[in-house]
Amino acid sequence: MERKDVYQIITDRIVGMLEKGIVPWHKPWQYDEAPENLASHTKYHGFNILMLAVTRMEKEYSTPYWLTYNQARKLKGQVKKGEHGYPVVYWNFVEKQIIDEETGDIRRKTIPFLRYYTVFNANQVDLPEGTVPKPEVRQHNPIAACEEIQEGYKDCPDVKYGGGRAYYNFKTDFIGMPAKESFDNSEAFYGTLFHEMIHSTGHTSRLNRPNFEQASFGGQDYSKEELTAEMGSLFLCSRAGIDKPVIDNSAAYIQGWLTHLQNDKRMVVSAAGKAQKAADFILA
Repeated sequence: MERKDVYQIITDRIVGMLEKGIVPWHKPWQYDEAPENLASHTKYHGFNILMLAVTRMEKEYSTPYWLTYNQARKLKGQVKKGEHGYPVVYWNFVEKQIIDEETGDIRRKTIPFLRYYTVFNANQVDLPEGTVPKPEVRQHNPIAACEEIQEGYKDCPDVKYGGGRAYYNFKTDFIGMPAKESFDNSEAFYGTLFHEMIHSTGHTSRLNRPNFEQASFGGQDYSKEELTAEMGSLFLCSRAGIDKPVIDNSAAYIQGWLTHLQNDKRMVVSAAGKAQKAADFILA
């Protein structure tokens, strides 16, 4: 079967799944642990969950554990030179006596005020071996056909592993990926890697897809590029013979981006055209 026919089959399958309804998208790697204090083992709450989770993703810390400077010292650790902490907020309450000027009655009033203290991620602290719990490690089994596709991409940017997100950096032209062992399975790893590889073909030094570098997150140009990258990933997965394990999740991912495009399923076909060029560029 010719490559173009395979592209069309994949495109038709995705459109058909979108028309029938699909399951929610699942992020195929481990990085969802709630922020937790390493010393007390208590989970953070409210706004602190969002703040620490976003900080962890931005800084690419590998652990969800946080602790204060004094807690680090008690654990025989030391904050690394040059590291800066992050605020954790909490409410404190003070009771005051209020005297009614007319009646002279005394009543108590509880007044809340916001306080904060500073915490450091465990990655910012030198701690004795075994202090930080190790996450469950999944085994990564390389798939030869997928490895050949990556190796065959002659102009492939450098790939950096570690951290909590998968992304392509347009400005510095490199791919960031979570650790291989953090993925649900090897197929999920390669599907994600191929997605970022397709993004990289849009660089000005390669296929020069316009507007993506300046596109704002969630906007139309960004959404269209995400559709292109996911369709291209499916084409490469199909080439490697692993499209079946990843196609359900890909369809759900595509549906999520279609909400930014008024659920216009024609956009999938349009993105597939760009994805074909990107996949062919990688496959040379």
